[in-house]
Amino acid sequence: MTECDKLEAWQDVVAGSKFCAQSSAKNGANPSNDYNAGIRIVLPGGNAITWRKSDLDPGPARLDPLQAGSYGVEGTLACGPSGPATMLHVWIEPPSASADCTRTNSVAGTEAFVTIAIVVNE
Repeated sequence: MTECDKLEAWQDVVAGSKFCAQSSAKNGANPSNDYNAGIRIVLPGGNAITWRKSDLDPGPARLDPLQAGSYGVEGTLACGPSGPATMLHVWIEPPSASADCTRTNSVAGTEAFVTIAIVVNE
């Protein structure tokens, strides 16, 4: 997995693929609940879907199947006061499997963001 840029563009995704996301946090080797994560997906018709931490952890949450069109995804990852190592992993599952990245944050009391533009072909 590569670290997500703040702005990602995923093109040539095949219709019928799945958009997936999962989050987690650890203090050392121990799982931590001291974080928050969320994903907002704007669908080609303009409606939106929101995934909260409870959808993403343990996850993964899946949007299945992706239809032809453009999707906008906004992901947030907020690190709690204890400063756990937090992770938001986003990817596309087959038939397209060309996109995969992770956004991380371990600075207590801060947020990390990622915006993804997804173009799905017929």
